[in-house]
Amino acid sequence: MAQQEKKPISIKGVLDDLANGLDRAEIGEKYGITPAETKQLFQHPSLLGKKKRTPVSFTIIDDAPPPPEKKTRAKKTAVAEEATETAAPAQTEEAGTSATAKEAPKKPAPEGEEAVVKPTKGVW
Repeated sequence: MAQQEKKPISIKGVLDDLANGLDRAEIGEKYGITPAETKQLFQHPSLLGKKKRTPVSFTIIDDAPPPPEKKTRAKKTAVAEEATETAAPAQTEEAGTSATAKEAPKKPAPEGEEAVVKPTKGVW
């Protein structure tokens, strides 16, 4: 029995065929391979899950001018930097330790509502 000569099929060529609108069956016909061989071909990691792309009959031309840049981001950054500079820890007179904004005294609960105490890290 004579062995069949193996045909080289390039991955790039198959990807190009998919991009040009050929489906798997048409690619199998183009390369002269059976449906089972076509299925095996598409098991290759570079071809796994790839499908044909339907070519479009138009080209999009972006002729609109770019939108003007917003300068709000720069203002927000400047405000944030200013806030971090002013939020430096202050020394308390009584204990001599630093107090940050997170350690500020809590406001009492409004009348008729109970104060909810949230546990701190590591308490549970």
